[in-house]
Amino acid sequence: MIGAGPWTQAFSRTSARELKAMRRVALEAWPRRRISLLTTLRDPHEAWIRATFDSLRRQAYPTWEWCVCDDGSTLPHVTSSLRALRGGRRLKVRTAPEPAGETAGLARALDASTGEFCAVIGCGDTLAPDALFRVVELMAVSGADVVYTDENSIDEAGELSDPILKPSWSSELLLSTNYIGRLCVIRRRAIDAAGGIGSGPDGGSEHDLLLRVTERAKDVRHLPGILYHRRRLPHGADTPARSPEAAEAALARRGEDGSVRVNGDGSLLIRRRASDVSTVAALVRLPPAATQAPVLDELTSCERIDEVIVVGGPSGSAHGLEAVRGPSPARAANLAVSRTTSEYLLFCDGDGRLAKGAGDAWIGELLAHAERRGVGAVGCRLLYRDGRLRQGARSIDLGALSQRPSERIPDADQAPRWDDRPSNPAIVRADCMVIARNRFEAVGGFDATRLPRSLYDVDLALRLRERGLGNAYTPDVTFVCGFAREAPPADEIAYMWERWWEELYEALSDQHEPARLARRDSAGLAIPTTASSAVAPTAGT
Repeated sequence: MIGAGPWTQAFSRTSARELKAMRRVALEAWPRRRISLLTTLRDPHEAWIRATFDSLRRQAYPTWEWCVCDDGSTLPHVTSSLRALRGGRRLKVRTAPEPAGETAGLARALDASTGEFCAVIGCGDTLAPDALFRVVELMAVSGADVVYTDENSIDEAGELSDPILKPSWSSELLLSTNYIGRLCVIRRRAIDAAGGIGSGPDGGSEHDLLLRVTERAKDVRHLPGILYHRRRLPHGADTPARSPEAAEAALARRGEDGSVRVNGDGSLLIRRRASDVSTVAALVRLPPAATQAPVLDELTSCERIDEVIVVGGPSGSAHGLEAVRGPSPARAANLAVSRTTSEYLLFCDGDGRLAKGAGDAWIGELLAHAERRGVGAVGCRLLYRDGRLRQGARSIDLGALSQRPSERIPDADQAPRWDDRPSNPAIVRADCMVIARNRFEAVGGFDATRLPRSLYDVDLALRLRERGLGNAYTPDVTFVCGFAREAPPADEIAYMWERWWEELYEALSDQHEPARLARRDSAGLAIPTTASSAVAPTAGT
């Protein structure tokens, strides 16, 4: 648990003058764009009702309404407290004749709403005074259908703790857990297009709604900054963050063959099944001085691998396999691809090995993701031989691209939240990576002109994402790297920062939650740095 400390001040420094200016801008720019806050409650504390309503009254954004469904409360203070709020047209209360559950309550609240935007909030939860303004501002500028913010916990004394800094949009992570949480604002038209609140089990209604909405959404944006304070309920009675039924329904809608079960930590384990007829070519990278290649024995004995080609390696025989060499590693890899005919390409470090006990299931796990529509490169958990993490869901060792040692990959015990979950990372390294041949060729393969020796796999992953393909990461496969690495050439580092500085900055900063807490402006937003401030290498990749 992270208690209250100096970090809390960074999210409460919006001055009265700034809030007044926000209110004026909102009235001039978006006078009729109403946000409907949806709440279902049953016998809450009287103080919780007042706390939530007061936080809404303090909003710099003036055009909002609170739509409450009283789901069969029995305590008399609930009705009297709601009446005493004097919310006028801003407060809409619907009373269920008998308890019907959270999902039905949210549906009633939605029916009463009239806003262009909607968000679910809990009774007792509070919002930062600038929360609604900043969300509407981003939605107006970007045209996004969904915007979500960071959050933390608030206890009965009003103390803040446990900041949750969420990653950028990831459909794969959302499938296994509702990491989006609150505050999440959705356009009403997107909710209607997805079929409304739905009729799923209580506790998973928000997860189900988000899965259906984001499958159709024009854009989903993360707004960095803790703008929502979630009430810590007694006896750990917080709303579950995932719904197995919602995940199973999502797989069925997407036409994906897979299963869902609940992990010990409460997240969902999604197992997809690969096709039995897909063909795979393994392209194994070896350094010129290589004397052994542990992974080759595993690949040649794997029934799911149809072709194996060595890329580079020492002159002469290459373990009895075809070897392709070229003027540079990137060029050699592209030439090797042209020598194969399989539908899917597996790039891997020939000096590495699969984790013990992998069997043949690992290639099916990677292939099942690569076969999905809209997926670019597929990566897995990468470790160095000494056990350090090279690539996780949100952690990736790009130390050579950062001049500050504090921005290098964290230790395992400091890894970001959700680092062991499936996700859609911006970057996937080719130490163990699967990609469909047609998608590799569609983006022109590795850039052997600008990045002949290093970082060409990072560039490939970013170009795939630029084309609208989502890269995928699975923690269920582990590969131990062994390739000796040198620092990338200075000209390649300079090119990468010139071409991809926004994406690289996001990848470097997203994996360091303590640093993200420290680098905030008075509004609670992340402070960007210029590309030139982070180009000097500190270590090899």
